[in-house]
Amino acid sequence: MLKVSTVTADVDQYRELIGKAAVPLQAEVNRPESFRAAVEACEVDEVTVMRVASVEQLVRRTPTGCRSDPADLFKILVQRSGRSSLEQQDRRSFLAPRMVTVYHTGAPYRVAQLSDFVADAVLIPRSRLPMGDDVLDSLQRHPLSVDRGAGALFSSYLADLPVRLGECSEESASRCVNLLLELLEVVLADTPPPARSGSALRLSILNWINRHLGDEDLRPATIAAVYGISVRYLHRLFEGTGTSVSGYIRGQRLRQVRRDLTDPGNRDRTIAAIGACWGFSDPAHLSRLFRVEFGLTPSDVRHAALPQAPDRCEAGAEFPGAQELVRADPTGR
Repeated sequence: MLKVSTVTADVDQYRELIGKAAVPLQAEVNRPESFRAAVEACEVDEVTVMRVASVEQLVRRTPTGCRSDPADLFKILVQRSGRSSLEQQDRRSFLAPRMVTVYHTGAPYRVAQLSDFVADAVLIPRSRLPMGDDVLDSLQRHPLSVDRGAGALFSSYLADLPVRLGECSEESASRCVNLLLELLEVVLADTPPPARSGSALRLSILNWINRHLGDEDLRPATIAAVYGISVRYLHRLFEGTGTSVSGYIRGQRLRQVRRDLTDPGNRDRTIAAIGACWGFSDPAHLSRLFRVEFGLTPSDVRHAALPQAPDRCEAGAEFPGAQELVRADPTGR
């Protein structure tokens, strides 16, 4: 877990801080001699939550920055005070306090804070929040209000996270971030911009998947039946999001396994038992999927968090031989 908490009057230090907490950016201020900024940021499970309070400025993600340090992230911006404008590609929007928009770090953008401001940002890998280009386009042209309903709940929950996540254990912080993402999905589905019925349906499906990750029969055919749509149309809803239906399920289940592996309450449970609860019946296959997703084996993660916990398939038994890793969608897509 990466934590940044700094108050500075140095523009160069500020540029370095926001680049380290997010992605490389260029920041320009009109009056460097009166510059001031406070940055709180915390990175958990590849999701970064940050708050910035500073003065009028222009922040740019340049084409050179995109090429030299590519990042496939969505950036959620919540304007707390002050006003701002966002430009990305041919889209432009203006944000007043208590408004939220989304942009993508894979393409150049400009965010102009037009006065002293406070803003929160959440950087999320696309695999954690499948969102098509149509949704991105709509939200950039029509920022959402977080004054009421699900938006207000999301805004209120996010408000304390940049500071409070650093006070949590890694396991608790991971759960808090998962809850934040679930709230965000509710906001996007509950307040759809015009002509976004397919996107709203996809976000509703993601919510349903997240509530049923432990179901043994969680697969595309089951989901399609629940929503009264064809499997073909279900897959079409995920086109252009950077992942497939099965890929999203697999990634979310692996994150639940990682969460349980670091929970002291699961100290006496084997990795095989934890994996089986989340749909991974073969420990060797789980280990390979886990390494591809996180760069570590389940045993590595468990030993780092709980050095004395068992990591065998069952007491006295060896793991079966490794099977071939299949990353493709099991439906053949």
